[in-house]
Amino acid sequence: AERWERIGADGSILPEDQSPLSAAMRTGLATEGIVMGMRRRSDKAIRWLSFSIVPIRQGQRGVSRYVSSATDVTERVDSTREMRILSEASASLAASLEPAVVIRTLIKAAARMCSAPGEQQRRAQLFVIDGALFTIVAEDDVESTATLEGVSLPLSEHPYLQRVVANKEAVVAALDYTEFGAAIASAMRKTEVRSCAWIPIEQM
Repeated sequence: AERWERIGADGSILPEDQSPLSAAMRTGLATEGIVMGMRRRSDKAIRWLSFSIVPIRQGQRGVSRYVSSATDVTERVDSTREMRILSEASASLAASLEPAVVIRTLIKAAARMCSAPGEQQRRAQLFVIDGALFTIVAEDDVESTATLEGVSLPLSEHPYLQRVVANKEAVVAALDYTEFGAAIASAMRKTEVRSCAWIPIEQM
């Protein structure tokens, strides 16, 4: 309990009496394929496990012990969640292909796919780079303390974006505010963003 906490599919913390073993002990019945998340307290990493528990009965004395097994189904659970997000985005895009609607739909889907169940939803942004400037033209920003939408900033003050442009490859990094120019460093501190992934989209 000091290292892990149990979570449900929606990210809510499950008390001990809602664990698969507790349910089996309460009912005396076998349980199979109950999925529960185990979230590590140190870094919030989540592993999804499928539990099966079978009570062992000893004559008239009833249940004497339990046999349980747990299978790691993290990949399956994550894939299912991602497919659900993409399906919802596809349904939205089927109704409209207006550029603004497409951008908003994709930004929202990206934010949801990067956010684990139960954590504050991450923000997603679309940057348009035009010469020496870049502009944040759209963002999905649920609970941030500040927004940068519509702001144009010098590319020369953003070393991470410069690497993306130069190499045309994604960059993932924990932010070091001292690497930014003054204007961007000030704006980034207001957003309280600590880490980012930048993925290039090249206009053909």
